[in-house]
Amino acid sequence: MKKAIIILIISLFTCAALFAQEQAYEYKPLVEPGKTWWYEASRTPTGEHRIERVAIGIRISGSENINGTEWGCCRFVNLNNRAETLSPIIAYIRQEGTRVYVYNNYPSIDEEPYDKILNDQLISWPWWCTDEFYEFLLMDMSKNVEAGINILHYLDLTVIDTSYFTFFGTERKIQSCSDNVLSYYFIDGIGHINNEGDWGGFFFLPTTSIRCCGYWGVELKGVVDADENLLWAADESIVHPWELAGADDAVTDRTTWSYADGEIRCAADATIRVLDTTGREVVAPTHIAAGATMSLNLEAGIYIVEAKSESGRDVKKIAL
Repeated sequence: MKKAIIILIISLFTCAALFAQEQAYEYKPLVEPGKTWWYEASRTPTGEHRIERVAIGIRISGSENINGTEWGCCRFVNLNNRAETLSPIIAYIRQEGTRVYVYNNYPSIDEEPYDKILNDQLISWPWWCTDEFYEFLLMDMSKNVEAGINILHYLDLTVIDTSYFTFFGTERKIQSCSDNVLSYYFIDGIGHINNEGDWGGFFFLPTTSIRCCGYWGVELKGVVDADENLLWAADESIVHPWELAGADDAVTDRTTWSYADGEIRCAADATIRVLDTTGREVVAPTHIAAGATMSLNLEAGIYIVEAKSESGRDVKKIAL
């Protein structure tokens, strides 16, 4: 009996703490001009024993008024020039308070690999969403969406849990949802991140069919704002998500450089750059000769070291 009472008291305190945190929480806008979602698209070509990778960026670029409502336009980023986007609008997105709505445009894209990747994503889209105009609620981060309540999503998801985390100095709310088969995660200001398993989908296509050889799957690696400041990353080593594609083919051997007692030592010629956890450059690219050291005169904290050498590029966190 005493144990049950103690558990009840702890539960009440936990609920009270979460309620207080929710009341103090400030919601983050997801729909912002210039915000870019960077994915790594990958596939195993039919009949081959290798993985093909390519970076894919989706940016909110421009807006359109449709039936009296203003929508942000989602376009692919031109990988040859990240400052530009490709013409076709692949989806529209808008936000009303804590709710984000999306509808797809189904464009014709001739440029590879975008055409094939988008087509592979769309094959899993519900047939009843192929109307000329069909909008759906992608996410609702409001205080009223609590555990056990279905959110208005075409997957008919149920919110399982709500929690709060700080990414790059910004507190964000996370919803864990389920359709009784897979788990899905939505982050305030970021959108949908990959469901459980090896395959995810674009933030406006949060489910994909079972893949096989030759088909492209995508995995969200990072989200940046209009100034390319990192807002969220799938892995702590990520500094520039657009550089990830193919990175596994050229990873620097960490034995060529090491860190200890505030110094970076290079066993081979390398260019060293240091960033803080927000992605801000605190030490500009500096060439270090083989056998030389570099002292880091920085305040105590966590930093990200980017090393480039003939062996490739490597990124690692260090603590001062």
